[in-house]
Amino acid sequence: MQDVYQIMMTGGLLISIVSLIAWWSIFKKAGYKGWYAIIPLFNVYIFCKLTLGSGWLVDNAYSDI
Repeated sequence: MQDVYQIMMTGGLLISIVSLIAWWSIFKKAGYKGWYAIIPLFNVYIFCKLTLGSGWLVDNAYSDI
């Protein structure tokens, strides 16, 4: 059981690192600072601003919270 837990934690960490690198590169190519990818909710705001044109549309995504 301990081996399965260790494999799942390692896999989750690898996926998180790859995801962070991808977000970082997207922001750098779009002309934003790469560390914006680390800030929760602000990264989603910037991403909505890039893709949809208005960053305030992120409010629709989190309106159920």
